[in-house]
Amino acid sequence: MEDRPMSILQHLDELRRRLFLSAIVLTIATGFCFYYGYDFLRDLIRGPLDALDPKTTNPFGKFSPLVDFMRPYLMGNNVVGHVPFRAASIMEVFMVRFKLSLMGGAILSAPFIVYQVWRFVGTGLLTRERSAITRYIPLSLTLFVLGLGFGYFGAMPLALMYLLTVDPSVELLLMYGQYFGTMLLMLVMFGLAFQLPLVAMALARLGIMSAKSLASSRRYAIVIIFIAAAIITPSPEPFSQCLLAIPMVGLYELGIWLARAAEKRAAKAAG
Repeated sequence: MEDRPMSILQHLDELRRRLFLSAIVLTIATGFCFYYGYDFLRDLIRGPLDALDPKTTNPFGKFSPLVDFMRPYLMGNNVVGHVPFRAASIMEVFMVRFKLSLMGGAILSAPFIVYQVWRFVGTGLLTRERSAITRYIPLSLTLFVLGLGFGYFGAMPLALMYLLTVDPSVELLLMYGQYFGTMLLMLVMFGLAFQLPLVAMALARLGIMSAKSLASSRRYAIVIIFIAAAIITPSPEPFSQCLLAIPMVGLYELGIWLARAAEKRAAKAAG
């Protein structure tokens, strides 16, 4: 069935309708998470912190072999017990609960919202553009989820273990809102960092950089990656720095491979 051309007003009406439907679904999903999913979301966001407690009952923090392995090698490696959250105001707990619920609602409603966006945007795309989007979006989502998993199960527990034990004589007050904001920001950063292969492939497709130039710059890229890892990781010992740097080097190599594949496809299509 061919898509019929629509006027500007019809496009605006279509956009308003899909935004309204998406807002309703997001509101319902957020309300569900606020009243019925908060305990699950709170335990989820506490997972990297509770992984430091050998006696934790949080299912998201029980399995952390990397933390158990690294504990003896970090400064202040005494066992971290349960670390309670603190609130600086009467509204802080409510706001964190609302933000957690909004995050959970966004995840639950994401399939519906993405479908609405695709139905609105997809009709204006060419066949090859639709094909490119449907081919690359699953890869992008996979890399993003891998970045989240790497940050959640590896980098963040190690960072918290070092920061909480760097000086055991100091009693820390872990603020609920600050912890949630920092955790969410860092996880998103890890997810975005894992988009490096797609960025390299896009640069090759656009002709800005070639796979050959990316490969010839490998030594400089590795040095920059390790310097960045040394700056980002809070722990001074080299293992934590390598824990962040080595996956990034692997992603850089994957980006070179994808750039070569993209160049071959472009040459084949041109020929």
